[in-house]
Amino acid sequence: MAAELTAARQAGVGCIVSAQTGITAPDIPAYLKALSERTGLHLLNAGAYYTKQTYPADFPTRSEDDISEGLVRASVAGRFGAFGEFGVANGEADLDPIERKVFRAVGKAHLRTGLPIFTHNNYSTGPEVQADIALHQLDQFEAVGVKPEHVAIGHVCCLEDPNAVIAKALAKRGAFVAFDRVTRQQQWVSDEHRLHTIMAFLEAGYIGNLLLSSDYIGRVNTGVGEINMYPGPLHARDGGPGYARPLLLFVPQMRKAGVKEEDIRRITEDNPRRFLAFVPKMP
Repeated sequence: MAAELTAARQAGVGCIVSAQTGITAPDIPAYLKALSERTGLHLLNAGAYYTKQTYPADFPTRSEDDISEGLVRASVAGRFGAFGEFGVANGEADLDPIERKVFRAVGKAHLRTGLPIFTHNNYSTGPEVQADIALHQLDQFEAVGVKPEHVAIGHVCCLEDPNAVIAKALAKRGAFVAFDRVTRQQQWVSDEHRLHTIMAFLEAGYIGNLLLSSDYIGRVNTGVGEINMYPGPLHARDGGPGYARPLLLFVPQMRKAGVKEEDIRRITEDNPRRFLAFVPKMP
């Protein structure tokens, strides 16, 4: 892992948010700290309850406030820099009641800690998924008082939305819009589609709401990319530079499409700094 992160650092990556899909083990903060000191990368720990298939068995009977309290305690113990990644199960048309409860619980945990929130969306996982499900996610946070500028809605780049209708609707409300699966050429929608949607989004004036990431999970060999250790549709065998994929594979496509250097810097540096910045609160 140190070799992977060193390669990413040399490619220009400055920070990686370690998006756990559960509550992190006690040894994770020390592990990330050691990797950070060894590689020079800023590594932020994050955690959440990913989808309902991974929720604790007692969640159906627990209240929003009780779940929120558990998240607050976990964020302190794990030294979180964000709540994420969590979201909606693949193929679902909308959030079901228990997912709504967990979303609102995360929102309440944010209000007590100040930690930013980033989500998982189920776009391109089945024909029943509604295009506006991302807006429904944001609804749950706003219902408990979360300001949208503290939320990044994930996987918007996997939606077939060439005119960026959903992305623009999210940004209009103040949320960050995550194009966080760039670049994974053999999956979901093409890079060409993602780029077309991004250009429509930028032309609408929402440059300050765009985030880029790779959704890269690290079963890799430097310079080779994802390898056949974890078979399934989420694992393209397309090679590539691991965690630096957005900078080395996608940003050049943005330049070729006419995005200016100062705008690329704003998207890749200024926007994530604004999203991740928060004033710590005493929970």
